[in-house]
Amino acid sequence: MNTIYTFPFVLIALTCLPANAQFDRREAPPRANYQPTPLLPAEFGFSQHHSSTAGEGYLRGHAAWVHAQGNYQVNRSQAAILAEQARWLAAANKQRKIELHQWKRELQASRQQAKRVRNEAVHSERYRVAYELSGDQLDRQSGRIVWPGALRSSQYEESRDQLEQLFRKLSSFDQPPRDLTGDVEHACEQLSRELSRNRAIVPAREYLASQKFLRGLKYEPLFRSQVF
Repeated sequence: MNTIYTFPFVLIALTCLPANAQFDRREAPPRANYQPTPLLPAEFGFSQHHSSTAGEGYLRGHAAWVHAQGNYQVNRSQAAILAEQARWLAAANKQRKIELHQWKRELQASRQQAKRVRNEAVHSERYRVAYELSGDQLDRQSGRIVWPGALRSSQYEESRDQLEQLFRKLSSFDQPPRDLTGDVEHACEQLSRELSRNRAIVPAREYLASQKFLRGLKYEPLFRSQVF
């Protein structure tokens, strides 16, 4: 009798046993790794995302407000520092541009000066070859001038006397003074204009030779100073 009643229970147990074994072999579902996000940063020491009391909530909110105000002031300070640095860089760049412009101008001026000196040296040599008077035309020790025939007329006597006085002064200088050089140039140009007014009565060859002679007198101080 006991065996007859026990058999159904054994059969039910054997039927459920494979299912239980299969369930045990299943892997457990992954657990969610949830970490509550604190309302305030970790340096404040808070790790819970909620307050347990109303006072704690008020204090947490006040701390968050203070923290936000501090961040705002820090950001303003950093923005002001960056703005000041930007202004300083702009001023420095502007100053460098000015210095670069001045350097370029000075470089250009030095190049032009060097070119001018070279040109003056070439011109001085060319003018020396073309117009320098010989020792028979001008005695550089005494300043005596041997005038060509077209300039020996009495109407040029005053201009000749002025130039002879100037060249006697000039003979005593190795480096002629600037004012004396200017006086010689002015006197030679004045005598050249007087000769030009009488060009019609002066033979062409004598006129050209006399003008060249006056040009040599005009440049004589410059030839002595080696500056043209």
